[in-house]
Amino acid sequence: MFLRLLQTLLRSPNLGEVLRSVRSLEMFTLISSYVCERMVAEGALPVILTALSSCNRSKPQQMVVGHCLRVLFNIGEHPPLLAAISREARVVPVLTDLVQGYRQARLWVTWFR
Repeated sequence: MFLRLLQTLLRSPNLGEVLRSVRSLEMFTLISSYVCERMVAEGALPVILTALSSCNRSKPQQMVVGHCLRVLFNIGEHPPLLAAISREARVVPVLTDLVQGYRQARLWVTWFR
């Protein structure tokens, strides 16, 4: 199931579909450590980082950013998986770009509401 959601997140031009997919991923990662483990094993981290790096500062895209960040947070709640996040080469550059891009508008405060 989550592989289809990841494909939608990565490939769909329809923002409504992307939002539904990332919301579902957030919910799954919140309630199941097994799903978190499977997502990491199946290569979800690069997909989430790609989604984050492709978002702009529009309100709907901010919602995608917030859900993607919460997915990463949920995965990172599990110590072995936190190590997998830290090993991702793109995680620091992507997150740094997000903070820098959103800093002036103070939009980042909406990500964790």
